[in-house]
Amino acid sequence: MGDRLLTPSGRYDPHRQFAVSLFAAFLDDQTELLRGQVKDWEPRHFEWQERPGRNTAGMLIAHCAMAEVWWLAIAWRGIPYKGAGEGMFAEILGIGPEDDGLPLAPDGAHPEALAGKTFEDYFEILGRAREATHAALHGWTDEDLAHTYEANNRTYTRRWTLYHAAEHFAQHAGQIGLLAHAMRDAGLLKGKGGD
Repeated sequence: MGDRLLTPSGRYDPHRQFAVSLFAAFLDDQTELLRGQVKDWEPRHFEWQERPGRNTAGMLIAHCAMAEVWWLAIAWRGIPYKGAGEGMFAEILGIGPEDDGLPLAPDGAHPEALAGKTFEDYFEILGRAREATHAALHGWTDEDLAHTYEANNRTYTRRWTLYHAAEHFAQHAGQIGLLAHAMRDAGLLKGKGGD
């Protein structure tokens, strides 16, 4: 397998935003990899559960969008989750902060708010989150990464925020890959393996 190089977007200044642009490029790259993995899925694939209480791929995609909006569009600005922050989720994503269904109850099912959503619907939600991310990060320089803010009764740096957004997305994309394996084993998806 050849190298997979990250290409920062031209909207970032390579001299003042090198690290910021690499994190943004990582998120974009991971999104494209996920898009390629699920592009042929139907709503039933996004809603499939191994058993009640298990996350669905659709829930995980919506959750990635929610987390990205929380950390990169709301929290670092000092906006509290309750009240103004809650309203911003619907404004940015078109779905509310609880609509991803997480955390799921032990006997929980795919949430009604996501019922029937298609590949296009999920990637529109994710795309809206990413536009909010790029809008925020466009104003960050590498020097800003040491700046701190308060959220959830803790102090965070912008550097940690970028790292967390990247590792959070990658973790849940991996879970979606495992769900693809399980759906193949159950005869719901064609092909073998799950890259």
